[in-house]
Amino acid sequence: MFSHLSAYFSRGRESDIVRSDHSYCKPWSTHPDASRSRPIRTLLVRMNGKRGTDDEEVDVEHADYGDRTFPTIYDLTKARSLMDECETYSDLVNRKKLGDNWHELIVKDGWSHAQHTLFDKVVSILEGDVLARLAYARDVSEPVMRRLHNDKTAKKVRRVFGDIAWDETLCQWLHATLSDNLSSQLLGVYLDILQVLRSKVPSLVDMMTSASASVLPATSEALALLLKRPWDPAIALTVQSKQRKLTGSPFLVLIPSTPTSPAVPSTRRSRAWHNQLSTLGRVVPVTASSSVYHEGSGVSPDDCAEKMVYVTRCKVQELQGHFNTRPVVLIGWGAGALVACKVTLPAFACI
Repeated sequence: MFSHLSAYFSRGRESDIVRSDHSYCKPWSTHPDASRSRPIRTLLVRMNGKRGTDDEEVDVEHADYGDRTFPTIYDLTKARSLMDECETYSDLVNRKKLGDNWHELIVKDGWSHAQHTLFDKVVSILEGDVLARLAYARDVSEPVMRRLHNDKTAKKVRRVFGDIAWDETLCQWLHATLSDNLSSQLLGVYLDILQVLRSKVPSLVDMMTSASASVLPATSEALALLLKRPWDPAIALTVQSKQRKLTGSPFLVLIPSTPTSPAVPSTRRSRAWHNQLSTLGRVVPVTASSSVYHEGSGVSPDDCAEKMVYVTRCKVQELQGHFNTRPVVLIGWGAGALVACKVTLPAFACI
Protein backbone atom coordinates (compact mmCIF):
# COMPACT_ATOMS: atom_id res chain seq x y z
CA MET A 1 0.00 0.00 0.00
CA PHE A 2 2.83 2.37 0.88
CA SER A 3 4.64 1.75 -2.41
CA HIS A 4 1.46 2.37 -4.42
CA LEU A 5 0.82 5.67 -2.64
CA SER A 6 4.40 6.69 -3.16
CA ALA A 7 4.28 5.92 -6.86
CA TYR A 8 0.99 7.78 -7.25
CA PHE A 9 2.10 10.98 -5.58
CA SER A 10 5.52 10.90 -7.23
CA ARG A 11 3.83 10.89 -10.62
CA GLY A 12 1.97 14.03 -9.65
CA ARG A 13 5.22 15.82 -8.60
CA GLU A 14 7.31 15.01 -11.66
CA SER A 15 8.78 18.05 -13.30
CA ASP A 16 8.69 17.29 -17.00
CA ILE A 17 8.67 19.40 -20.12
CA VAL A 18 4.92 19.08 -20.61
CA ARG A 19 4.09 20.59 -17.25
CA SER A 20 6.68 23.32 -17.69
CA ASP A 21 5.43 24.48 -21.09
CA HIS A 22 1.66 23.93 -20.75
CA SER A 23 -0.11 25.79 -18.00
CA TYR A 24 -3.22 23.63 -18.14
CA CYS A 25 -1.14 20.70 -16.84
CA LYS A 26 -0.30 22.51 -13.62
CA PRO A 27 -2.36 21.92 -10.46
CA TRP A 28 -5.20 24.36 -9.79
CA SER A 29 -3.51 25.65 -6.63
CA THR A 30 -0.90 27.44 -8.77
CA HIS A 31 -3.51 29.54 -10.55
CA PRO A 32 -3.65 33.21 -9.45
CA ASP A 33 -7.44 33.07 -9.02
CA ALA A 34 -7.31 29.98 -6.79
CA SER A 35 -7.26 31.92 -3.55
CA ARG A 36 -8.86 29.10 -1.53
CA SER A 37 -6.87 26.24 -3.04
CA ARG A 38 -3.77 24.92 -1.36
CA PRO A 39 -1.13 22.50 -2.65
CA ILE A 40 -1.64 18.87 -1.71
CA ARG A 41 0.24 17.70 1.36
CA THR A 42 1.05 14.10 2.12
CA LEU A 43 2.05 12.20 5.21
CA LEU A 44 4.39 9.19 5.38
CA VAL A 45 5.00 9.29 1.62
CA ARG A 46 8.39 9.82 0.02
CA MET A 47 8.29 12.50 -2.65
CA ASN A 48 11.38 11.35 -4.53
CA GLY A 49 9.87 8.15 -5.89
CA LYS A 50 10.70 7.06 -9.41
CA ARG A 51 7.97 6.33 -11.91
CA GLY A 52 8.04 2.89 -13.45
CA THR A 53 8.36 2.57 -17.22
CA ASP A 54 7.13 -1.00 -17.67
CA ASP A 55 3.37 -1.33 -18.17
CA GLU A 56 1.82 -4.62 -17.17
CA GLU A 57 -0.19 -6.24 -19.92
CA VAL A 58 -3.75 -7.03 -18.85
CA ASP A 59 -5.61 -9.81 -20.58
CA VAL A 60 -9.18 -8.56 -20.97
CA GLU A 61 -10.37 -11.38 -23.22
CA HIS A 62 -9.59 -14.52 -21.23
CA ALA A 63 -10.59 -14.19 -17.58
CA ASP A 64 -8.73 -16.22 -14.98
CA TYR A 65 -11.24 -17.44 -12.41
CA GLY A 66 -8.64 -19.42 -10.49
CA ASP A 67 -9.78 -22.34 -8.43
CA ARG A 68 -13.47 -21.42 -8.26
CA THR A 69 -15.21 -24.72 -7.83
CA PHE A 70 -18.64 -24.37 -6.29
CA PRO A 71 -21.09 -27.23 -5.91
CA THR A 72 -24.02 -26.99 -8.30
CA ILE A 73 -27.46 -28.43 -7.61
CA TYR A 74 -28.11 -29.02 -11.31
CA ASP A 75 -26.45 -31.06 -14.03
CA LEU A 76 -23.78 -28.67 -15.31
CA THR A 77 -22.97 -30.70 -18.43
CA LYS A 78 -26.60 -30.93 -19.49
CA ALA A 79 -27.18 -27.26 -18.70
CA ARG A 80 -24.27 -26.21 -20.93
CA SER A 81 -25.57 -28.45 -23.71
CA LEU A 82 -29.00 -26.82 -23.54
CA MET A 83 -27.42 -23.37 -23.27
CA ASP A 84 -25.51 -23.81 -26.54
CA GLU A 85 -28.43 -25.31 -28.45
CA CYS A 86 -29.36 -22.09 -30.25
CA GLU A 87 -25.74 -21.35 -31.15
CA THR A 88 -25.37 -24.86 -32.57
CA TYR A 89 -28.51 -24.39 -34.62
CA SER A 90 -27.29 -21.03 -35.93
CA ASP A 91 -23.97 -22.57 -36.99
CA LEU A 92 -25.82 -25.24 -38.95
CA VAL A 93 -28.22 -22.95 -40.81
CA ASN A 94 -25.92 -19.97 -41.28
CA ARG A 95 -23.40 -21.09 -43.87
CA LYS A 96 -22.18 -17.56 -44.57
CA LYS A 97 -19.08 -16.68 -42.59
CA LEU A 98 -19.70 -13.02 -41.87
CA GLY A 99 -17.16 -10.83 -40.12
CA ASP A 100 -17.55 -7.74 -38.00
CA ASN A 101 -18.46 -5.67 -41.07
CA TRP A 102 -21.71 -7.54 -41.75
CA HIS A 103 -23.61 -4.26 -41.37
CA GLU A 104 -21.99 -2.94 -44.52
CA LEU A 105 -23.12 -5.95 -46.57
CA ILE A 106 -26.83 -5.24 -46.01
CA VAL A 107 -28.52 -3.35 -48.80
CA LYS A 108 -30.62 -0.71 -47.05
CA ASP A 109 -31.96 1.05 -50.13
CA GLY A 110 -35.65 1.72 -49.81
CA TRP A 111 -35.83 1.25 -46.04
CA SER A 112 -38.27 3.51 -44.26
CA HIS A 113 -37.45 5.50 -41.14
CA ALA A 114 -39.39 3.03 -39.00
CA GLN A 115 -37.41 0.11 -40.44
CA HIS A 116 -34.08 1.85 -39.82
CA THR A 117 -35.04 2.68 -36.24
CA LEU A 118 -36.34 -0.81 -35.44
CA PHE A 119 -33.31 -2.53 -36.96
CA ASP A 120 -30.80 -0.31 -35.14
CA LYS A 121 -32.51 -0.75 -31.76
CA VAL A 122 -32.72 -4.54 -31.94
CA VAL A 123 -29.18 -5.00 -33.29
CA SER A 124 -27.82 -2.71 -30.55
CA ILE A 125 -29.52 -4.88 -27.91
CA LEU A 126 -28.15 -8.09 -29.48
CA GLU A 127 -24.60 -6.72 -29.63
CA GLY A 128 -24.83 -5.64 -25.99
CA ASP A 129 -25.89 -9.16 -25.08
CA VAL A 130 -22.83 -10.59 -26.84
CA LEU A 131 -20.53 -8.30 -24.86
CA ALA A 132 -22.27 -9.23 -21.60
CA ARG A 133 -21.74 -12.93 -22.29
CA LEU A 134 -17.99 -12.38 -22.45
CA ALA A 135 -18.05 -11.17 -18.82
CA TYR A 136 -19.11 -14.58 -17.47
CA ALA A 137 -17.84 -16.91 -20.18
CA ARG A 138 -16.38 -20.18 -18.83
CA ASP A 139 -17.58 -19.37 -15.31
CA VAL A 140 -18.86 -22.24 -13.21
CA SER A 141 -22.28 -20.57 -12.96
CA GLU A 142 -22.43 -19.51 -16.61
CA PRO A 143 -25.73 -21.35 -17.36
CA VAL A 144 -27.54 -19.52 -14.57
CA MET A 145 -26.08 -16.16 -15.58
CA ARG A 146 -26.96 -16.80 -19.22
CA ARG A 147 -30.54 -17.71 -18.26
CA LEU A 148 -30.98 -14.54 -16.21
CA HIS A 149 -29.40 -12.32 -18.85
CA ASN A 150 -31.54 -13.83 -21.62
CA ASP A 151 -34.65 -12.84 -19.67
CA LYS A 152 -33.37 -9.27 -19.29
CA THR A 153 -32.48 -8.97 -22.97
CA ALA A 154 -35.85 -10.42 -23.99
CA LYS A 155 -37.54 -7.80 -21.84
CA LYS A 156 -35.70 -5.04 -23.73
CA VAL A 157 -36.60 -6.51 -27.13
CA ARG A 158 -40.22 -6.94 -26.07
CA ARG A 159 -40.33 -3.28 -25.08
CA VAL A 160 -39.02 -2.30 -28.55
CA PHE A 161 -41.71 -4.43 -30.23
CA GLY A 162 -44.29 -2.91 -27.91
CA ASP A 163 -43.34 0.58 -29.14
CA ILE A 164 -44.44 -0.43 -32.65
CA ALA A 165 -47.51 -2.29 -31.28
CA TRP A 166 -46.14 -5.54 -32.72
CA ASP A 167 -46.86 -4.38 -36.25
CA GLU A 168 -47.14 -7.54 -38.35
CA THR A 169 -45.41 -6.11 -41.43
CA LEU A 170 -42.48 -4.64 -39.50
CA CYS A 171 -42.03 -7.72 -37.27
CA GLN A 172 -42.00 -10.16 -40.20
CA TRP A 173 -39.66 -7.91 -42.15
CA LEU A 174 -37.27 -7.64 -39.20
CA HIS A 175 -37.28 -11.41 -38.61
CA ALA A 176 -36.53 -12.11 -42.28
CA THR A 177 -33.78 -9.46 -42.37
CA LEU A 178 -32.07 -10.67 -39.19
CA SER A 179 -32.33 -14.35 -40.14
CA ASP A 180 -30.73 -13.71 -43.50
CA ASN A 181 -27.99 -11.24 -42.53
CA LEU A 182 -26.93 -11.82 -38.91
CA SER A 183 -23.66 -13.54 -38.14
CA SER A 184 -23.74 -16.95 -36.46
CA GLN A 185 -23.01 -15.49 -33.03
CA LEU A 186 -25.67 -12.79 -33.21
CA LEU A 187 -28.16 -15.21 -34.76
CA GLY A 188 -27.72 -17.52 -31.77
CA VAL A 189 -28.45 -14.62 -29.42
CA TYR A 190 -31.49 -13.67 -31.48
CA LEU A 191 -32.87 -17.21 -31.30
CA ASP A 192 -32.33 -17.26 -27.52
CA ILE A 193 -34.45 -14.11 -27.28
CA LEU A 194 -37.17 -15.58 -29.49
CA GLN A 195 -37.29 -18.64 -27.22
CA VAL A 196 -38.00 -16.45 -24.20
CA LEU A 197 -40.57 -14.34 -26.05
CA ARG A 198 -42.24 -17.48 -27.39
CA SER A 199 -42.90 -18.62 -23.82
CA LYS A 200 -44.34 -15.19 -22.90
CA VAL A 201 -46.35 -14.18 -25.99
CA PRO A 202 -46.64 -17.28 -28.18
CA SER A 203 -49.23 -15.89 -30.59
CA LEU A 204 -47.20 -12.77 -31.37
CA VAL A 205 -43.97 -14.69 -31.95
CA ASP A 206 -45.79 -17.20 -34.15
CA MET A 207 -47.13 -14.30 -36.19
CA MET A 208 -43.66 -12.85 -36.45
CA THR A 209 -42.01 -16.11 -37.60
CA SER A 210 -44.87 -17.28 -39.84
CA ALA A 211 -43.03 -16.08 -42.96
CA SER A 212 -39.76 -17.82 -42.02
CA ALA A 213 -40.50 -20.72 -44.37
CA SER A 214 -39.57 -18.51 -47.31
CA VAL A 215 -36.34 -17.45 -45.59
CA LEU A 216 -35.18 -20.84 -44.25
CA PRO A 217 -37.35 -23.37 -46.10
CA ALA A 218 -35.33 -26.43 -45.09
CA THR A 219 -35.17 -25.57 -41.40
CA SER A 220 -38.49 -23.79 -40.73
CA GLU A 221 -39.90 -26.83 -38.91
CA ALA A 222 -36.73 -27.25 -36.88
CA LEU A 223 -36.86 -23.57 -35.95
CA ALA A 224 -40.46 -23.92 -34.76
CA LEU A 225 -39.51 -26.90 -32.59
CA LEU A 226 -36.50 -25.04 -31.18
CA LEU A 227 -38.56 -22.03 -30.16
CA LYS A 228 -41.13 -24.21 -28.40
CA ARG A 229 -38.65 -25.64 -25.88
CA PRO A 230 -36.96 -22.87 -23.90
CA TRP A 231 -34.14 -24.16 -21.75
CA ASP A 232 -33.64 -23.71 -18.03
CA PRO A 233 -30.67 -25.03 -16.04
CA ALA A 234 -32.93 -26.04 -13.16
CA ILE A 235 -35.83 -27.44 -15.17
CA ALA A 236 -34.70 -31.03 -14.66
CA LEU A 237 -33.67 -30.47 -11.07
CA THR A 238 -34.60 -33.37 -8.85
CA VAL A 239 -35.02 -32.91 -5.14
CA GLN A 240 -32.47 -35.01 -3.31
CA SER A 241 -34.40 -35.11 -0.06
CA LYS A 242 -38.18 -35.21 0.21
CA GLN A 243 -39.60 -32.08 1.77
CA ARG A 244 -41.53 -32.50 4.98
CA LYS A 245 -45.15 -31.47 5.29
CA LEU A 246 -45.81 -28.15 7.02
CA THR A 247 -47.35 -28.31 10.45
CA GLY A 248 -51.07 -27.77 10.58
CA SER A 249 -51.73 -29.14 7.08
CA PRO A 250 -52.16 -25.69 5.50
CA PHE A 251 -53.91 -24.89 2.23
CA LEU A 252 -51.51 -23.29 -0.29
CA VAL A 253 -53.67 -21.08 -2.49
CA LEU A 254 -51.91 -20.33 -5.81
CA ILE A 255 -52.99 -17.03 -7.37
CA PRO A 256 -52.14 -16.62 -11.07
CA SER A 257 -50.55 -13.41 -12.33
CA THR A 258 -52.67 -13.39 -15.52
CA PRO A 259 -56.20 -14.54 -16.38
CA THR A 260 -56.18 -18.29 -16.90
CA SER A 261 -57.62 -20.16 -19.84
CA PRO A 262 -57.79 -23.89 -20.62
CA ALA A 263 -56.60 -23.16 -24.16
CA VAL A 264 -53.25 -21.79 -22.89
CA PRO A 265 -51.12 -24.51 -21.26
CA SER A 266 -49.15 -23.72 -18.14
CA THR A 267 -45.41 -23.23 -18.34
CA ARG A 268 -42.94 -25.84 -17.19
CA ARG A 269 -41.68 -23.51 -14.48
CA SER A 270 -45.15 -23.09 -13.02
CA ARG A 271 -45.69 -26.85 -13.09
CA ALA A 272 -42.36 -27.35 -11.33
CA TRP A 273 -43.39 -24.89 -8.60
CA HIS A 274 -46.74 -26.66 -8.28
CA ASN A 275 -45.00 -30.01 -7.79
CA GLN A 276 -42.61 -28.59 -5.21
CA LEU A 277 -45.34 -26.89 -3.21
CA SER A 278 -47.51 -30.00 -3.27
CA THR A 279 -44.91 -31.71 -1.06
CA LEU A 280 -45.46 -29.06 1.64
CA GLY A 281 -49.25 -28.99 1.74
CA ARG A 282 -52.40 -29.16 -0.30
CA VAL A 283 -52.22 -26.82 -3.29
CA VAL A 284 -55.45 -25.05 -4.27
CA PRO A 285 -55.13 -23.09 -7.54
CA VAL A 286 -57.39 -20.09 -8.11
CA THR A 287 -59.05 -20.02 -11.52
CA ALA A 288 -61.51 -17.56 -13.00
CA SER A 289 -64.06 -18.15 -15.73
CA SER A 290 -62.23 -17.86 -19.06
CA SER A 291 -65.40 -16.59 -20.75
CA VAL A 292 -65.02 -13.30 -18.90
CA TYR A 293 -61.62 -12.56 -20.44
CA HIS A 294 -62.17 -13.61 -24.05
CA GLU A 295 -60.83 -11.31 -26.74
CA GLY A 296 -63.12 -8.41 -27.58
CA SER A 297 -65.16 -8.66 -24.40
CA GLY A 298 -64.30 -5.07 -23.45
CA VAL A 299 -63.19 -5.99 -19.94
CA SER A 300 -60.50 -3.60 -18.65
CA PRO A 301 -57.42 -4.73 -16.69
CA ASP A 302 -58.87 -3.12 -13.55
CA ASP A 303 -62.01 -5.21 -13.90
CA CYS A 304 -59.89 -8.34 -14.33
CA ALA A 305 -57.92 -7.52 -11.17
CA GLU A 306 -61.08 -6.88 -9.16
CA LYS A 307 -62.58 -10.12 -10.45
CA MET A 308 -59.47 -12.04 -9.40
CA VAL A 309 -59.58 -10.46 -5.93
CA TYR A 310 -63.25 -11.42 -5.61
CA VAL A 311 -62.65 -15.01 -6.74
CA THR A 312 -59.70 -15.36 -4.35
CA ARG A 313 -61.71 -14.07 -1.39
CA CYS A 314 -64.53 -16.47 -2.19
CA LYS A 315 -62.06 -19.35 -2.32
CA VAL A 316 -60.55 -18.36 1.04
CA GLN A 317 -63.97 -18.05 2.66
CA GLU A 318 -64.95 -21.44 1.28
CA LEU A 319 -61.84 -23.11 2.70
CA GLN A 320 -62.24 -21.42 6.09
CA GLY A 321 -65.91 -22.39 6.21
CA HIS A 322 -65.22 -26.09 5.68
CA PHE A 323 -61.83 -26.32 7.44
CA ASN A 324 -61.75 -23.57 10.08
CA THR A 325 -58.80 -25.14 11.96
CA ARG A 326 -56.41 -25.35 9.02
CA PRO A 327 -54.35 -22.28 8.04
CA VAL A 328 -54.51 -20.75 4.58
CA VAL A 329 -51.38 -19.47 2.79
CA LEU A 330 -51.71 -17.24 -0.29
CA ILE A 331 -48.93 -17.56 -2.89
CA GLY A 332 -48.49 -15.52 -6.05
CA TRP A 333 -45.89 -14.01 -8.38
CA GLY A 334 -46.03 -10.57 -9.93
CA ALA A 335 -49.62 -9.39 -10.14
CA GLY A 336 -50.66 -12.51 -8.24
CA ALA A 337 -48.62 -11.33 -5.26
CA LEU A 338 -50.41 -7.96 -5.34
CA VAL A 339 -53.76 -9.75 -5.38
CA ALA A 340 -52.64 -11.82 -2.38
CA CYS A 341 -51.66 -8.66 -0.49
CA LYS A 342 -55.02 -7.04 -1.21
CA VAL A 343 -56.91 -10.11 -0.06
CA THR A 344 -54.95 -10.21 3.20
CA LEU A 345 -56.09 -6.75 4.30
CA PRO A 346 -57.15 -6.26 7.96
CA ALA A 347 -60.59 -7.67 7.21
CA PHE A 348 -58.87 -10.99 6.45
CA ALA A 349 -56.11 -10.74 9.04
CA CYS A 350 -56.86 -14.26 10.21
CA ILE A 351 -55.40 -15.77 7.03
